Amino acid sequence: MVVFGVCAAILALATPLFRKSRYLDDIELRSKVVTPIPPPEAYTIAPIARVLSTPVTAAPAPLIASKPNVELPIPQSEAPSHRAAPPIKNTQPDTLADVTNMSPGDRDRLTNAFFEFSQMMRQANELFGKANLEGGQLHNAWERGAIVGDANSHIIKLRAISVSAMELAKTFVAVRQKWNYYANQETFIFGSNPDNEGPNVILGATDGYARYLESWVASQNKDTKPVLDLFRFEQDQYDAMIGGFSRWQQGCNMRLEQMKDSIR
Repeated sequence: MVVFGVCAAILALATPLFRKSRYLDDIELRSKVVTPIPPPEAYTIAPIARVLSTPVTAAPAPLIASKPNVELPIPQSEAPSHRAAPPIKNTQPDTLADVTNMSPGDRDRLTNAFFEFSQMMRQANELFGKANLEGGQLHNAWERGAIVGDANSHIIKLRAISVSAMELAKTFVAVRQKWNYYANQETFIFGSNPDNEGPNVILGATDGYARYLESWVASQNKDTKPVLDLFRFEQDQYDAMIGGFSRWQQGCNMRLEQMKDSIR
């Protein structure tokens, strides 16, 4: 009974407080100013036709092309320093190394072959001297106009040199066949086309110039300037062939000396 009486007392005290709280809340809500919402007529709405007359075009998205995987060359200044250097070529021909590895008997016989090769080169040098001298004399006769009276003598000289070239060509072939056992050494000294780079060049140059002079002598207007000017082409061709033979002969002598030094 006592508990019931305490609870009733508490409830009686709390009721006035609760009513007071609700009263204060009503006063606070009434004191707030509420801004009225304007009617729909207060807003400005653009006409539908005006909005539609201004189309908006969206910018197309840029196309990104796929780039192929291309490796750009590295500039010379940016090349990595660790790049391997190109291999250094061995300047000593393998043929020279083969000579040093020969047996004593093969080396002795090769010495005899070198002697005959040297004889061939000496004859080739003499042949070049004759052909070169005749070429100079022909050039002077053409420049001075003396070729008109000296043509037959020059034809005889050219024919004689041509015969010497033919004889050397035959001997040259025979010597190379004799020492064919040393075919590698022969190719190293004389090249891969020794006949057409050697005596046959002199043979062709002298024989061609002689036939040209023979045709010129038989012509009716051989002493006119236009005909004499044709000598320039024939002379230039002759000089070029003789010069090519000289370069071949000098190269053979140089390589032959290298061979001789390798077996000493």
